[in-house]
Amino acid sequence: FSVIRFSVIRFSVIRFSVIRFSVIRFSVNMMTNRHRDPATNGLRCLCLPQQAGTNNGEGLQ
Repeated sequence: FSVIRFSVIRFSVIRFSVIRFSVIRFSVNMMTNRHRDPATNGLRCLCLPQQAGTNNGEGLQ
């Protein structure tokens, strides 16, 4: 039982490191995109919250 528990703990640690790495990579990509093309990045940031379920995006289109 202790071996199974240790493997589960190790798997959760690996998963947490993968999630943290993806978050760091996403933030780096956002920073590089902002420096490269600020206009499209601003439009993307504006359009992302409206796609979550609110009807405010219909006025922008």
